[in-house]
Amino acid sequence: MFTIKNLTIYPQCQYKKILEDATYSFEDSGLKDFFGRNITLHTIVGKNGSGKSSLLDIVFRMINNVGAVMCKQEVREAADRVRYARHIFADLEYENNMVTSKLCVRDTLLWLEYGRDVYWLSDTMLKNYAQNIDCDYLLNTLKTRSSGGSFYDFSDLQSDEHKHKLAEMFFYTVATNYSMLGFQASDYEDEDSLEWDDEIFVTTEKGEYITTEKGAFVTTAEWTEKKNWITGVFHKNDGYMCPIVLNPFRSGGLIDMDNEATLTVSRLSALLISQQIEKQPLVEDFMLDHISYELKSDFYKRFTPIYSKNKEDNIIEKKNLLADGGDVKQFKVAASKKGTVAWIILNRLDCPLNSMLSDTEVHARMYLVYKILNIAATYPHYSDYVKYGDINKTLSASRLTLSHKKLRALVDEIQLRETHIEQKVHQVLNFITEFNALRNYYVDFDTSWLERPFTFEDYRRNLNLPIEFDSIEDCMRNLPPNIFRQTIYLKRKREDGTWDERIPFSKLSSGQKQMLYQLSALIYHLLNLKSVPEDEIHYSNVSIMLDEIEVCFHPEYQRMFISRLLDLLTNRLYLNISFNIHIWITSHSPFILSDIPEKNIVYMEDGHQLTDEEKKKRKILQPMAANISDLLHQSFFLHSGFIGEHARNKILSLVEFLRTDQKEFGVWDKDQAELFINGISEPFISKQLRLLYKQWYEKNFN
Repeated sequence: MFTIKNLTIYPQCQYKKILEDATYSFEDSGLKDFFGRNITLHTIVGKNGSGKSSLLDIVFRMINNVGAVMCKQEVREAADRVRYARHIFADLEYENNMVTSKLCVRDTLLWLEYGRDVYWLSDTMLKNYAQNIDCDYLLNTLKTRSSGGSFYDFSDLQSDEHKHKLAEMFFYTVATNYSMLGFQASDYEDEDSLEWDDEIFVTTEKGEYITTEKGAFVTTAEWTEKKNWITGVFHKNDGYMCPIVLNPFRSGGLIDMDNEATLTVSRLSALLISQQIEKQPLVEDFMLDHISYELKSDFYKRFTPIYSKNKEDNIIEKKNLLADGGDVKQFKVAASKKGTVAWIILNRLDCPLNSMLSDTEVHARMYLVYKILNIAATYPHYSDYVKYGDINKTLSASRLTLSHKKLRALVDEIQLRETHIEQKVHQVLNFITEFNALRNYYVDFDTSWLERPFTFEDYRRNLNLPIEFDSIEDCMRNLPPNIFRQTIYLKRKREDGTWDERIPFSKLSSGQKQMLYQLSALIYHLLNLKSVPEDEIHYSNVSIMLDEIEVCFHPEYQRMFISRLLDLLTNRLYLNISFNIHIWITSHSPFILSDIPEKNIVYMEDGHQLTDEEKKKRKILQPMAANISDLLHQSFFLHSGFIGEHARNKILSLVEFLRTDQKEFGVWDKDQAELFINGISEPFISKQLRLLYKQWYEKNFN
């Protein structure tokens, strides 16, 4: 099992807002496998401003700092660098397979205690930024204090062996907050951070650049002072090395909801096609009708320079390579010419161009070339090939034998690996392989159906794909490649047993979409993490942190959310077999709380975790399966009651009027009072008001 145990915040810690300097404990009910095998869950509750999200923010900074030291020397062309968040003084204790572990942060001093062993993570330059801390004393203490343990210096983290070991001891965090005001970069813009810069030009005392005998500039590397650490943990184009990702992606503090919808449709396809999902819909009353595919008309825009950044102002410049509306003629000519980048890639994959291919099949090969070069330019695992990932050179020919050799090696490695990075390459290779086989078998094999919209059932039938797939990963491998735009259509059961059909995903309500956004994003990241081979930097422990989970959810969706999530993790996708999972939820919803044993709940008020004695004094009862009104009153600290404040004020005003008959209490009179009382549905309040009204009426009209 993997579970979070304690978060200790020390007095020197900044950015804690109203949080007390204290240890915040996350206990367990003792109910075995209550949330499923290998799954633990905690909920943090309290009013707005009680400190719930502040607790998670401290944890995010701590985990981010592990990522900053792990990724400092990694090429992340498609992502911002992970910056080290400063001025955090805290310990995060967790349990991993019966081993008690602790991540410790003292500003720029960072280490991990795993059982009795200590793993030191801060390099010398990072350590030198620490102020008002006796670093030598701290190091000596850590080296000598643990009985029977060992001290390991992992401060360089250059070797994959060290990174692999750290991932094995630590955990990966997938965090979501779909609130408009969540994860806003502007909220962190004044926070000190450090960024690793390995291209600092060395100068003389006079400011002149120093060069080598061959005229090359001499550079060095060090941590440089920056602000705003949060921007580096939205992207995940690092092969899931940095142990945290925040969802959804925000650019300039804004969520591109059109992009979120597109990503969700792509992520949902395999989930909805799966027969297991059809047995119980992800959204109540809705099931998959069909998925329609259509060739992307703007596909040629894929062929643009990848992340061509101006180092000073970070502007991304893009130009079209296939400028004439995506005309495939240029590609056909270039990819048929021996020695071009496109020709080398396609011939290595044994899928060269020929005159029999339809335009759609040519587009598939264009995408294949694009995706392979994109992988080389984007992911640290392929950093040896980054110079060959320039899409502008797709149509260029090279006479250098070394270039040919490296491109072939790149293609071979991508073919051999089957992680999330290479998934879309394998999709299009499956597409091409199936078409080649059918074309060889049927001389008059028809491909014209690809030129117009088709369904997945058409695709399955024409390519002789299996009716059922062994796993969701198997289903994903057999989906149509990314040259097609997908549209999901659902069907909804009417009360008379008939179905409303062909309901586009885009027509769902905001709450229904939100449910699918949340679930599909979590499953997407977990499946990607699962795909990383265990002999690479692989995480077996995952923390899912869901902040303000009830955003856009109807109470019924709130009531069902935990059950839906657990069902997906355990009964549908069996991800709890691949991972030890800890789920952390902050919420204002009593419907969420009614699923949680009392021991698994942290009650927050004014930056303070309520003690057992305080909970007894407040008469906080067991929340699991409790009455929703009771939960609202006791667990969310609604001291003024749990009806609307405006209605409450009106009731108090009416009570005062009926007792005193004073005219200053609003517009009350006989008719208005009776009309208002008749509209109150809560039986106790209604009964008491009727008694008061009767007494008032008898006094004034009898």
